[in-house]
Amino acid sequence: MAKQGNCNFSPDHPALGWGSAVFTSAVFLLDLRRPWDISESTLTILAAFALLLTAFQWRKHVAGVRPLLTFLPAIPLAAWMGPHALAAVALAFQARLWLAQAVMHSAEERNSLALSLDAQRPGQATVFVDNDIESEVKASALHVGHIFRLDQGQIVPADGVVTYGSSFVDECFLPNGAERLEIKGMGSYVYAGTRNRNGSLLARASATGEQTFSARLAMRIRSGCEVRDKKLLWAEAGITVLAAGGAFFLHGAPGALCVFLLSSGAPLVAVIAGFERSLAETSVALRCLWNQGGLKRFSQAGMLALPSSGVLSEGRPKLVAVECAADRLTEDAVLGLLGPLARKLETPAGFALLQELRTRNIPLQQSELFQPTEEGGLAFVGGEEIRWVQLSQTRPYNAPKAALGAFVEEHLNAGDEVCLMERQGSVQAALAFRDQTVKNCTTAVQALRALSLPILLVSRLPRRSIARIQTELGLEHAQGESGAPETDSLMGRLAGEKLAPAWVRVSPYLPKSVAAVAAHSSQADGADLVLTDTRLPELASALGFGRPAYRRFRLLLSWIYSTQLGFLGLLFFFGAHLTAFTLAGTSLCLLTLASPLFFRTPPSPTPVGV
Repeated sequence: MAKQGNCNFSPDHPALGWGSAVFTSAVFLLDLRRPWDISESTLTILAAFALLLTAFQWRKHVAGVRPLLTFLPAIPLAAWMGPHALAAVALAFQARLWLAQAVMHSAEERNSLALSLDAQRPGQATVFVDNDIESEVKASALHVGHIFRLDQGQIVPADGVVTYGSSFVDECFLPNGAERLEIKGMGSYVYAGTRNRNGSLLARASATGEQTFSARLAMRIRSGCEVRDKKLLWAEAGITVLAAGGAFFLHGAPGALCVFLLSSGAPLVAVIAGFERSLAETSVALRCLWNQGGLKRFSQAGMLALPSSGVLSEGRPKLVAVECAADRLTEDAVLGLLGPLARKLETPAGFALLQELRTRNIPLQQSELFQPTEEGGLAFVGGEEIRWVQLSQTRPYNAPKAALGAFVEEHLNAGDEVCLMERQGSVQAALAFRDQTVKNCTTAVQALRALSLPILLVSRLPRRSIARIQTELGLEHAQGESGAPETDSLMGRLAGEKLAPAWVRVSPYLPKSVAAVAAHSSQADGADLVLTDTRLPELASALGFGRPAYRRFRLLLSWIYSTQLGFLGLLFFFGAHLTAFTLAGTSLCLLTLASPLFFRTPPSPTPVGV
């Protein structure tokens, strides 16, 4: 049997599109020049054939049919007016077809990106059970609370927090993007679809299946990252019908046809599609998820309220000091006694203590009868009752030893996290943990200042505790002291949303409007923006793209409306030839094709090690 050649020819074939465009343009020019004494009937047949050729391609572009509902009445009107009108409609239809193809291409790219995110999640996971018992299960069988193991080269099956181990993880969600290496240790978050590059990790699942960050991101990309504003299309449809009626009353059928040639929702759809595609690609590159309407609220924010911890710090406190009350009790002994409780508590301070145990090569002891308490927990370690007492700024613990009392007061005033170790009912030691400020916070603050956003540093800590951060970052506005009613009111609103930090929209008309950002999938439902990391550099990167892009998006929509209304105004007051308006409408469509260039996606982040 002879081998068959590739003869597939569909309405989407590029050659058909270019051939139809050239043929339609030729018919339009023939109608203008009328060389070789071409009869009107011949031109009518050629124009009708050009229109049918464009319609043949159009039948597969279902997504572009809705905005053309107000454009279809131009066909019978043009058939009644003659070949010059049919040629004009065919040329305008070809321009709309190019826009529809651009919209479909944008949708296909977004769907391909969403499919690649789904494909990156593994099908199998290694579930770890105590006493070194492991089992291979399907990733879909994982539930919140399961502990899974990650060996070198494996892909993370679920979102979770690391409970043991240290490794570099590639957190680039783009299929072919540059590596973004982040070091992960105890207390750090890992996300489904990212790859463990070296080392071994144990992580406790916090989100699985469709609740993971990558799954949510893929779902939002499929449905459109922002808003497909159908109200704009319906508004333009109403304006078109009214304008066509007025043009018909003033200038007859040619005026009504000019309105139909100029007024179509296709340019709006093309701009929205280009904006959504760029927003989808940027969201994956910057590891951020915009929820419905979130970008609009962020673009209207008037002030940035930042807590003094979390977004400005690394989010992983470190042990900075240990004070022992008994002379014979060493620092290593204190860490060894508190290690088992830290493993059970799984708090940030507990992870920091476990990391210190690994650094000092102190073996982890076994605990018995562990019981969580309001201040921490207690357990029997080596036959002795050991209690972990976590202190706070609002309710400090009265240490009986003078040395411990001075240590506690000093570190609490400095904004550190302090815990006490009780041994057999007696306070024996105090430990201080400090969360360091992110090194490149100053650069991020400058990037936010370039957007003309005042930054308010909010904290319940005393003012002297946040003075160091305020001075380091050069912030002009800081709000401290837990007794200040303004701080209580603002922090209360943020606590009510269970989100931090928050973008606060300062407006006398909408004083309670808050656009919030959150980290991790567990807080994604109530947030406008979800980040894999809520440190200030990541916030600055997300807003640095989102805020200007949304403004350019609104500017392009205004440009389309003003251009169409300008041409219609010229028609109503001065009248114009059908050819001029056909060229104007075609130019409007062609210029709209270049609108995605206004939303250029920033390059994929370079490898970073924290």
